[in-house]
Formats: sequence, C-alpha cells, structure tokens
Amino acid sequence: MKKETFRKKWYFRLLRVIFFGSLIPFSLFLIIAGWFESDVEIAGVFWAGVLCLIYWLIKRVFYYVMFKEKIFGNNQKGVYIGFILGVIVVIIWIAIMSKISPEEDFAGIVIIALLVSGLIFSFMGYLIQGYFRKTKRYSRSIK
Repeated sequence: MKKETFRKKWYFRLLRVIFFGSLIPFSLFLIIAGWFESDVEIAGVFWAGVLCLIYWLIKRVFYYVMFKEKIFGNNQKGVYIGFILGVIVVIIWIAIMSKISPEEDFAGIVIIALLVSGLIFSFMGYLIQGYFRKTKRYSRSIK
C-alpha cells in the first residue's frame, strides 16, 4: 500500500488520534509531575521530550515497516549530526566544569544545556546542509 493511499483510510485517522491522544496527556503528566514532585522543575519537560523522541521513533519504525522509508531521511542528516555534536560538546563542557568546581550541583544546568546546545548545533547543521544542497544543485546546473 502506498503512503498516500494509507493516509486516506479511516483507520489512519484513528491511529493518529490514538497516537497523539496518548502522547499529549502523558507529556502533560510528566511535565506536571516533574514540576511538583522533583527538585529540578525542568526535569518534567526533559522526560516529556524523551517521551516525544520515543513516540517519533515508533512512528518512523512503523513507516519503515509499512512503506520501506528510511528511519533517518537523507535530507535531515545535517540536523541529526549537529544535534549529536552539540550534545557531545555539552557533555565535555559539563565534565570540565565538574572537575573545576565539584561542590556545585549541575542537575538543572545539565538538562537545559544539553537541550539548548543540541538545538543550536542542529540548527547550524540545518544551515550547513542547506548551503551544500544549494551548491550541489548549482554545480549540476552548470554542467
């Protein structure tokens, strides 16, 4: 079955309602529970983000099984590489900071820094990827 045909079926809408109908309440629960029950208020947002990543991976595996789509598309490799690079940079930064002042508590800073750095580096990867895509198209049109 083609993806366009699958999206027109009634059970695709049902699957989408179940998918997002479970993702949104569980995410809200994690955010609220993290806000009230944790010492680090941002922890709920972090775990909600982890839940979203798990749901995204489930969706991509489903599309791979049904339609033989790649889990990581060719047009998004710069974003993924940038995010992973950003997380590695922050992990190294936190390791250095923990050696410099070991008495500090880094729990809140770790979560925020990982997410922000990953997003910044993924945006930079997106821009670099867009630049190379444009130059590749331009070089093809010259030949």
